[in-house]
Amino acid sequence: MTTNNTGAPTPTALDSSVPPLITAAALQQMLAEDPSRLVVLCASMGNPARALQEGIPGALLADIEAEFSEADAEFPHTVPADVQAPFAACGISDDSVVVVYDRHGVVVSPRVWWLAQAAGLRTVFVLDGGLPAWVAAGGATAPIATPQDAGVAGGEISAQPRPELFTDIRGVERALARSASAVVDARSAGRFAGVAPEPRPHMRAGHIPGSVNVPFETLFAEDGTFLPAVQLRQIFAAQVGDATQLVFSCGSGVTACVTALGARLAGWEDLVVYDGSWSQWGSADSQQPIAT
Repeated sequence: MTTNNTGAPTPTALDSSVPPLITAAALQQMLAEDPSRLVVLCASMGNPARALQEGIPGALLADIEAEFSEADAEFPHTVPADVQAPFAACGISDDSVVVVYDRHGVVVSPRVWWLAQAAGLRTVFVLDGGLPAWVAAGGATAPIATPQDAGVAGGEISAQPRPELFTDIRGVERALARSASAVVDARSAGRFAGVAPEPRPHMRAGHIPGSVNVPFETLFAEDGTFLPAVQLRQIFAAQVGDATQLVFSCGSGVTACVTALGARLAGWEDLVVYDGSWSQWGSADSQQPIAT
């Protein structure tokens, strides 16, 4: 989150003219009618070999840990120093249409979607319901490939990157001090309250004082697709009230992007992700305050 010379946050509104979701049926139609500018990415984290075994035919692997994170960063899943590079390596250019999905529904694909926004790409969609929705709609599956194994020619991205879509500890502190901003934690209610263990070692329990909790799992219907916008609006409004800018945190910056996507569907546009998230704020050697 950047600031102007008054110390107030610079608006970070997303492009409201491009809906962030695409249905399996719409993707099938797009593939059948005009796939020439289409790039389908399978967002993967933790088990890329499994993702390569079965996916949407023609998709390319987007390995969050290996390719879409900064390798030498102190905290996991940190935005790459050159956020456009992994997209260009997938053959993506300014005029590409990008669809991101993941194998488990909508868990890690929004992280790639958010990185694409930060890279300045405009036409990027998340497949609502992920691979399960694709299969349920009758979509075929096949082994997929990494961009390197597929022999993809590099794309050319000249768009201006948007680093202001990410923030740091100081940005979170500024947001907490503003009545028009809210800090939203996407972790489970148990982790937020400090009664459930953190999955990573050497982490404190609790949450950022003044933050609110919207667990990302609460944003989905039983079939794994997002709830209708009116229901999403109710969920967020119950926590953030009249706040117009939302700053998202989670464990390591991944599911924060799920909740950011949910807020975008609910009508919020001024959205920021705290990249360090609890991995930074809640680390055992951090001096940041915590609440339970």
